[in-house]
Amino acid sequence: MDNMDMSRISLIHRVNRAIIGLALITYIHFSSGFLGPLAFLPLLAIYPLLTATLGVDPAAGWVRSRLANATAGSGKSQTRTIG
Repeated sequence: MDNMDMSRISLIHRVNRAIIGLALITYIHFSSGFLGPLAFLPLLAIYPLLTATLGVDPAAGWVRSRLANATAGSGKSQTRTIG
C-alpha cells in the first residue's frame, strides 16, 4: 500500500473551509419546512470543518500522490524486449 501524503493547508484555506462548513450547518439550522436531500448538508460539513481544524487535507494528499505516480510512470517505455 502506498504511503499517503498528508497535504498541509494554509491559514486562509483553513478559514475558508471553516466558513463553508459552518454555513452548511447554519443553513439547515435556520431553514424551515421539508428538507429532503438538504438534510445531508451537515454530514457534508464534517469534512471541511475537520480539515480546517486539523490543518491537513488527506484527500488532496492522496490526489497529489496519485498524480505524481502517474506522471513518474508515464516516462517509462511501454515496449518489452523478447528474448
